[in-house]
Amino acid sequence: MLLTDDYEEALTHASELDETNRERQSIEKDVTEEAVQIVKQRYIHDPAIVIFNKLALGCYWNHYW
Repeated sequence: MLLTDDYEEALTHASELDETNRERQSIEKDVTEEAVQIVKQRYIHDPAIVIFNKLALGCYWNHYW
């Protein structure tokens, strides 16, 4: 948590946090797209796959991907 009584400092922190979050979202999007492409190539003939880890669960059905 970030706390400050200074309005300008709060704006600076908020801007930095927003920029970092946008970078994270972009990286996450790229990694997800790459993972989906790998799955499509390796498991093209499988009717479904389930991906699980401690942070996420994904179920994908192959209806012509």
